[in-house]
Amino acid sequence: MSGTLVWQRPLWFMEEFWVAANKRGTRSTLAALRLDSCKPLQESHVCQALTHLYRKIPTLRLCIRQHGGQLWFAERSEIDVPLKVIFNKTREECLQKLYHQQYNLDIRPPWRTMLVCDPKGSTNSKYPHRYHLLFNQHHAITDGITCNTIFAWFTILLNQVISGENIENSVQIGYHASADQTLKQLKYIEDEIRIDKNENDTKMKNNCNKDNFPLLLQAFPGSKECIDTTHCIEKEINKETTSIFFRKCKENMVTVNSAVTYITGCAAVDLLASSGIKNDHYNLQLSHQIDLRRYWKGDISKALGDHAFAYRYDINVPRKWESNFWNSIQGFNEDYKTKLENRDPLKQMLLNKRNIPMSVGNGPPLINFSISNCGVMPLPQNCEHVILTQHTIHNPVHNFNLPGCLFFMTFKDKFMLSFPYSSHHFCKAAAEGFMNNIVEIIHDIAENK
Repeated sequence: MSGTLVWQRPLWFMEEFWVAANKRGTRSTLAALRLDSCKPLQESHVCQALTHLYRKIPTLRLCIRQHGGQLWFAERSEIDVPLKVIFNKTREECLQKLYHQQYNLDIRPPWRTMLVCDPKGSTNSKYPHRYHLLFNQHHAITDGITCNTIFAWFTILLNQVISGENIENSVQIGYHASADQTLKQLKYIEDEIRIDKNENDTKMKNNCNKDNFPLLLQAFPGSKECIDTTHCIEKEINKETTSIFFRKCKENMVTVNSAVTYITGCAAVDLLASSGIKNDHYNLQLSHQIDLRRYWKGDISKALGDHAFAYRYDINVPRKWESNFWNSIQGFNEDYKTKLENRDPLKQMLLNKRNIPMSVGNGPPLINFSISNCGVMPLPQNCEHVILTQHTIHNPVHNFNLPGCLFFMTFKDKFMLSFPYSSHHFCKAAAEGFMNNIVEIIHDIAENK
């Protein structure tokens, strides 16, 4: 490898977790951007924009290497932009290839991009040419917050390149943040609560008990006869419905995050009831991607890297959830808020620490699905040549004990939903039914509730 390395710091245990996961060919961070342009894009322009992005975003210059007997982050001095332009394959075919992307940590940066040309084009006469930029990154260098920063800036830089503007690469967009503040919090909690490891081992065994096996996976098992792969279902909710839904959340004094979480439980309950599992109440094991920056001090707006944790919890939903809908969400909202304020995610991380990363992907699934709130996607401004018209997340979940993950975000005042799921854990009909139920409930809220 040419060039020099500037050693930064050792990986902490959650970053090591993602390295172990990627060795299984899974759990990278994959996003699909839809770009519409007024003229056909030139490969050189896209490559230049990615080069500027590489120089301005410190996490994209990272590599992971062995150093002194442990894994370290290092910054690369050479420019290496991994772009492939695809003309003869569909977006879905390219996604399938990237789902299984494994990164050789000895060569090249741990991210890949594909620009897929869409022969159908766009219906917008001003921007008739359509492309899909698929951006796959090793999860150890990024999370949803970091991704939003990267993708907004890529669109801006691409327009600046096409316009011939001078771009100052010395101005950095954020910094690669260490986990020091998180680790200090964990040390404080460890001293405070004196964790009983024997009690935690008992809890972990109980979680793996057959009686606790996630209900959705009991009712709608996937197929173990084929190679496990990730499939993804995407949904888009229009501006009007999104606006009404957000307004009703505000009127009922609940966060959109809590409302969507509870709605996923309602959607799962309707699916279970349709399969013949008709309980009065359903206890569903879920996990939620928590941004650990929420527990930091100071300005976190420019802190890049991976600082997410999958916090596991149970949600109880009645069969007839419609009769007391908003009161139930309010109860969940208060309970969830209390858990976050009490730093329960950090306590859970500490309890599970000694099983990370050795337990990556092993054992039966402990949850029905995971949820990730990607927030509001910043809308790039002053884009005359190329506009970003869609953004969805497709993080792979195969070869792992995660059945599926629901991602949601707001983009251009529309609600964007995507559900990558494992073919071994979820059957296609169940995944489609689950997503259709979520969309139907949100539309019903906008119209009636």
